[in-house]
Amino acid sequence: TGAITIQNAPLNALIEVFDVSGKMLIRERVISSAHQLELSSLPNGVYHLKMIDGDKMQQCKVVKVD
Repeated sequence: TGAITIQNAPLNALIEVFDVSGKMLIRERVISSAHQLELSSLPNGVYHLKMIDGDKMQQCKVVKVD
């Protein structure tokens, strides 16, 4: 489906998705503790996901393949 679920995400945290060149592609607020992040509009590739909640930040890599 092109979506990933972020479990136990803090409500109202900010999620940002960047491509490998650092260009921000997606920016949205968490609206559910099992937040669905839709990636279907992005081509296959490696992306960096950043979640910011107040003064806390988590980062991970996401590899999208069809």
